[in-house]
Amino acid sequence: MSLFRERYFLLVLVVALLSVASVWRPWAEVNERARETLGRVSEFSRGLKFGVDIVGGSRILLSLQGSQLMLRFNPSELPGAYEEVVGRLENGLQTRVLPLDEKWEALREG
Repeated sequence: MSLFRERYFLLVLVVALLSVASVWRPWAEVNERARETLGRVSEFSRGLKFGVDIVGGSRILLSLQGSQLMLRFNPSELPGAYEEVVGRLENGLQTRVLPLDEKWEALREG
């Protein structure tokens, strides 16, 4: 019985190590974006996808995305264009828009 438990333990250990290796994928190359963001820690995060994915009757997927759009126009030529552009971006993208001025300072509270 002891021999069976020993073999079973080794089998479970090998399967666990193979499972971790298949998810972690230490042979995969590091994403440059992850390297810039995480620094040295990115070396240990190869193959791992970050985020929350909950499945069980409903599915919730959270992700972080950032975009930068630069619009330059003269406010005197287009009265009300600033409010209209910000409103359309917020409604169309269903997100919060934080406008910045030429000095990269927020024009309103975010």
